[in-house]
Amino acid sequence: MITPTQMRAARAMLDVPQGTVAEHLGIAANTLSKIESGQSDVSMSRMSEIQRFYEREGIAFVENEGVKWNKNEILISEGSQGFSDFLDD
Repeated sequence: MITPTQMRAARAMLDVPQGTVAEHLGIAANTLSKIESGQSDVSMSRMSEIQRFYEREGIAFVENEGVKWNKNEILISEGSQGFSDFLDD
């Protein structure tokens, strides 16, 4: 699961403000701010949703709180949530 540090780094790589990401996720910007600062307990499903958003935008999450551009042009979706994400995309 991604960390608040990775979320901030991913957003910085995309060069987008919190409000833009929050809007795509359907949450308030101040909620995203609290999540990114680690001040909010977040459900696993919400964290997965945030991670999938960044992955769709071309971000890959790696060990030791790392973030990099995903050079793969194929995004692999797994399970029923992956199928749902595929249909939504």
